[in-house]
Amino acid sequence: MKYIQAFLVLHVLSLSASTAQAQLRIGIHAGADAGPDAITLGVHASYPVGHSGVYVVPSVSYGFGSQRIQGEEFDFKSYRGSVRGVYPIPLDRSNDFVFAPQAGPAVYHQSFNNCSGDPACSPTGFGVNIGAGMRFNAFSVTAMAGIGDLPDASVWIGLAF
Repeated sequence: MKYIQAFLVLHVLSLSASTAQAQLRIGIHAGADAGPDAITLGVHASYPVGHSGVYVVPSVSYGFGSQRIQGEEFDFKSYRGSVRGVYPIPLDRSNDFVFAPQAGPAVYHQSFNNCSGDPACSPTGFGVNIGAGMRFNAFSVTAMAGIGDLPDASVWIGLAF
């Protein structure tokens, strides 16, 4: 079932990519997650879906942090992949300043240091990110809440090229 869902998502993205090549934007982002606490770095792309005004924003992020488990502190690395739907709402006539509500599915994987042999040492979770961002030209700030097995909250600062 997961493979069918992944195929459908990739198929829809490939169909919309041909109409969006001129508006494709690639970017980088950095930020912080809370619950578990981590610093994150990542890349993302953004392109419109037809003429609906909605943008698809796939992203991947790498994070590092620490988490207290049963009184012991463990360092970890994290990896997140997500695909968000973003609906930009211009706040000025030139579309330079934009409010952007967004939501979409995500997968989150942690790999704990100094912990091996136990499946709990590298959990993978799925969930939904819901949030909003503000964009001014190429710069953006995004805040998201995680529902499911994702960080409770994330804040990113981004730059699009």
